[in-house]
Amino acid sequence: MRTPRCLLVAGFLSTTMLTPSPVQAGPVVGFVAGFLTTAVPGLTIAAGAGAAYAAGAGAAAFFTTTLGSLVLSVGFALVSEALKPQAQSTDPGDRLVNYAKPISYFERVYGRVRNGGVMGCTSFRGDRRHYTAILASHSIKRVVDHYLDDVLVETDVDGLVITEPYGDYGSIRTYNGQPGQAADAILVDAIPEWTAAHDMAGLAYAAIYARRTSSEVFSDVYSRGDIWNYAPLIEGNDRIWDPRDETYKYTNNAALVIAHEIVTTLGGEVDWEDVAFEADVSDQLVTNADGGTQRRWTINALFSDDQDWEEIKTILLAACDGFMFERTDGKVGFYVGRWQEPTVTLRDEDFLSLQVTEGLEIGVNGRYVAQYVEPANLYRKTPTGAYIADPDGRQTTREIPALAVDSYDQAIRIAVRTAAVERAQFSLSGRLKLSGKYLMGQRFVRIEHEELGLSMTVEIGKLVRVEDSMSYEFQGVSTVASDHQFDAATQSPPRPVYENLSSDNSVAEVAGLSGSVMGAGGIRYEWNTQEQSLTQEIRLRSIDAGQPDWQSYIAATGQSSFAATGLLDGATYEAQVRNRTSAGRVSGWLPVAPISITAIVDSTPPPELTTFSAARVGADIEIALTSPNDAGYFATRILRADYPTGFVATPDVADAIVVRIEYGLPGNVDGWIDSSVPVGVHVYWAEPINRSGIPGPLSGPETIEIT
Repeated sequence: MRTPRCLLVAGFLSTTMLTPSPVQAGPVVGFVAGFLTTAVPGLTIAAGAGAAYAAGAGAAAFFTTTLGSLVLSVGFALVSEALKPQAQSTDPGDRLVNYAKPISYFERVYGRVRNGGVMGCTSFRGDRRHYTAILASHSIKRVVDHYLDDVLVETDVDGLVITEPYGDYGSIRTYNGQPGQAADAILVDAIPEWTAAHDMAGLAYAAIYARRTSSEVFSDVYSRGDIWNYAPLIEGNDRIWDPRDETYKYTNNAALVIAHEIVTTLGGEVDWEDVAFEADVSDQLVTNADGGTQRRWTINALFSDDQDWEEIKTILLAACDGFMFERTDGKVGFYVGRWQEPTVTLRDEDFLSLQVTEGLEIGVNGRYVAQYVEPANLYRKTPTGAYIADPDGRQTTREIPALAVDSYDQAIRIAVRTAAVERAQFSLSGRLKLSGKYLMGQRFVRIEHEELGLSMTVEIGKLVRVEDSMSYEFQGVSTVASDHQFDAATQSPPRPVYENLSSDNSVAEVAGLSGSVMGAGGIRYEWNTQEQSLTQEIRLRSIDAGQPDWQSYIAATGQSSFAATGLLDGATYEAQVRNRTSAGRVSGWLPVAPISITAIVDSTPPPELTTFSAARVGADIEIALTSPNDAGYFATRILRADYPTGFVATPDVADAIVVRIEYGLPGNVDGWIDSSVPVGVHVYWAEPINRSGIPGPLSGPETIEIT
């Protein structure tokens, strides 16, 4: 039962917890050193937690925060509320172009990212358009793949493009921004203003040219009608400090990326011993939905100098279920996502006020979809499958931007965590006495509130020092350990399939596709056994079922069949199949002319009609029948063959057409009058059908002549 908010607050205001207590002035050192034993008698804290204060951390340093004005902690429980599309970094699809602006901001790249970047220069010389693209404002590890207008291309050792239809028309030379980087020789030779001094020191960039073509092949080479957008896949910053082996390196380890941003962008300090611990947590192997393993938390993102710290912080914490806080020594601390047993307990006497809301908000979402960057979808923004938090609840969908994530499994974990926060049993906010300072660096806290009958663990979303310096405000939600223990096998929804992957004819094609009706609205498709390294993709469409576009499905590994269920009764479905490699290369679809099979829910025919007759009544013909007393009976199909010239020796049902479907109940007498029948001989048959139109035995013929 959801308790009304006003009752909780009213009941709380009647207690003595809001009674002012005397404030005593004294030396700052005494205030800090004696705080543990005198100011908060009701607080339970782990042994050794007062070491930082005993070391002499002053109040001025304590209250100087880089997280925001007076903000001491911020975590995923609050960040998840800010995960709106407008609060996230640029759509990765928007940066897959080369752009030129009067003022362009430096861009920082972490992990694997596709980036078109700023156009550094452009000049037409001879039959070539030369241009450069700045990929990052720092050195990078390498360029992994080249993409021209979203097409993966290869180059030779000199940078000449060798992939058709671009071969002989383009050149790509990349520079990683390493010390000693020289100016591009082709640009120096082609453009008088470009000299050896234009070495683009410290910048990762690409130098490109696109040649003029004949009109016959222009549209093939330049499908956009302009020079190519060059947006390669790069492995970014290679100067990230790893305290575990004391080296600068390329990495997308979430903890090391966060620490690098705090130190180099924010200008803050971190405790590198703590960072090393969080880096180990980020590198822990977790099981994904495919049954394999992957590192727990990575960050693959691009940031620009025009983004403020609040936006960057939101993106970083959202990518790894993170929690960031101000330490008592002025350094910035953080945790990557995991469950931590709480070491602090708050009781009645610690609160100045407390507001608790129980139950779900009206209109809370039941489905959660994360928007992440999918490598198999050309590193574009891609939705995950929907995580269903409440199958019986309101089926609205919450979209969660997670654009610093390029792993389907990690994106789903963010969606599941968002659901846990949004659907928490209790939401809490309030003001604490001086004991609130002990929540600094605490993501989880126990609340044992006797007056309100509360006993729970709370995940802190935000901790703020009030300007009076004597109290703290907090926000949080109730939580349990299972909220932070993701089970990929049961919680991951099916992964979407993308049809815009490149095709490669060298992949073996699938032969022998056939299908058979399973009943209950299902069709089983089968094909010849394929190599174990290949996966089969089958696609279906049905105009009858209102599904004119192809829908693709991936067959289970090692299987040579696929069962399509839940199909529309009586609808005809077309099907084709192809092979797919682990690298995303595909064969052609076969058969070229898709096979067609009609879905049937009920394949059992009803028994024969009990009676069937036809009689002339004036110019009409009266049909009488008795339906079989069988639960599978649905209707009777009446057929008529017309012979205008008179009697035939052997009437043929093949000459007949359906003139009536008579619906009725099993075991009932029924009938129909065929009115105004033309002159001639008319022969009738009838057959019972079930709800899928499957006929039973044919009754007839009954011959009537109209003169």
